[in-house]
Amino acid sequence: MTLFYKILRTILVTLVLLALVVPSVMYAVLSLPGVQRTIAERGKEELTALLGVPVDIERAEIKPFNKVTLHGVSVAVAPGDTALKVSRLGAGLRMGKLLMHGRLVFSYAEIIGLDARLWRDSASAPLNIQPIIDHLKPRDRNKPPTIYDLAIDNIVIRRSRLSYDVHSEPAPEPGKIDFKHIALSDIKADIRLPRVSNDSYVADLRRLAATRAFGACAQCSVGTCQCVRHPAYRRQHAYRVAVIAA
Repeated sequence: MTLFYKILRTILVTLVLLALVVPSVMYAVLSLPGVQRTIAERGKEELTALLGVPVDIERAEIKPFNKVTLHGVSVAVAPGDTALKVSRLGAGLRMGKLLMHGRLVFSYAEIIGLDARLWRDSASAPLNIQPIIDHLKPRDRNKPPTIYDLAIDNIVIRRSRLSYDVHSEPAPEPGKIDFKHIALSDIKADIRLPRVSNDSYVADLRRLAATRAFGACAQCSVGTCQCVRHPAYRRQHAYRVAVIAA
């Protein structure tokens, strides 16, 4: 009996130590600069292959066991034309939902310091990001779409900017809105995506605010947008969104 007790106690102590030591060792390994550089390089390769244009990542962080943060992300659609920059891009995954239900549920996603620059030479010319759009189009239209079903509990966007210009059009007059020249700064948004799947998209817009050129502010009130795809491939929209411009 005494021998059995000693064996049982040894096994329990070993399991407890493993539960404490393994996460600590993994955290230490993932925190090593060399490991983070390797993760960043692999991320650059995968995103470049996905988008079809060069993607750069300055640094990557992984916090065991479900949080990933990328720093200094940039997407160049052509030499000298960086269409997208993000200071910090992070996400957290709910491992319990994935293991128990097989569904991707992200606890949060953060986009900090986004700078998106869109332009075209003329009103009929393609956007500067057209190479990305073309690359993402399905090659085989007869191939069934990829099945997906995920959710994001909270998306936080802060300190972001967005611009769009048609280069052939004259500059807008001061104080007037010109949709051929749009410049938004200090974009803030809080969004919840309870469902994103092949059949339905649900977005809960909790906050949206930005400052456009000449200092005018725009805010969008809390609302919900839902899009459901029916078997006949018809879409129904139910939404409640209000826009207040200062």
